[in-house]
Amino acid sequence: MLAYNIVDWGEAPGERRARVVPKGARERWARRQKIFLDGICGELDERPDPRVRRAIGYIAWRLGREGLAKLIAEARAIHDGPGMLVKNGSRQRTLGGVFFQLAELAVRRRRGEAEDSADASTGQQTMRGDGRMR
Repeated sequence: MLAYNIVDWGEAPGERRARVVPKGARERWARRQKIFLDGICGELDERPDPRVRRAIGYIAWRLGREGLAKLIAEARAIHDGPGMLVKNGSRQRTLGGVFFQLAELAVRRRRGEAEDSADASTGQQTMRGDGRMR
């Protein structure tokens, strides 16, 4: 199978270099990725559900593996220390819940979105321009 890497889109049509992808390489990559994401799920005490794996994979893609490791360490410090309450304040978040809250803020910062959509301390939501809640 051939895969094309476009070197420079600025000078289209640009130079294209074909590379041969060995048979089974994509399947091996997917297997390794699943093992990595299942390990992260285990660290966060989350079920290795496909939706959870996809969310963690997106976070790893946006922040990188180093950023993911820092986020896990930060979530563990918060969970083991003062903890974080769920939105209605009835109970503490799980380690995975703390991680996903921190990840949402980190990904928003990385994408350059304003942090005014949700106040991290109170969890209050604001209206978007189209009338929906953020």
